[in-house]
Amino acid sequence: MWLKIILVIALLLIVFSLFQALFYLVKGEEKLEQMNSSLGRRVFFSVAVIMLLLLAIAMGWIKPNKDPFTHPVKPPQQQISEPDKPQAEN
Repeated sequence: MWLKIILVIALLLIVFSLFQALFYLVKGEEKLEQMNSSLGRRVFFSVAVIMLLLLAIAMGWIKPNKDPFTHPVKPPQQQISEPDKPQAEN
């Protein structure tokens, strides 16, 4: 569970850095250095997410899904219950 939380936080940081760089881009040329650092952080977080996923797969913390096209997931079968029979009054 902790791995999922870390990955979600990292993905949110990636999106935040991307929009922060967009903000600096719109502001003008005087913010060029800040825009570059925001884009650099985004690349760093992206690489960190990929490395964390590869580490988690290698350590066995997560298991990748099988190919859904060759191994389709069958929906669970529902049990059909018989309708309630009226009970005879005593």
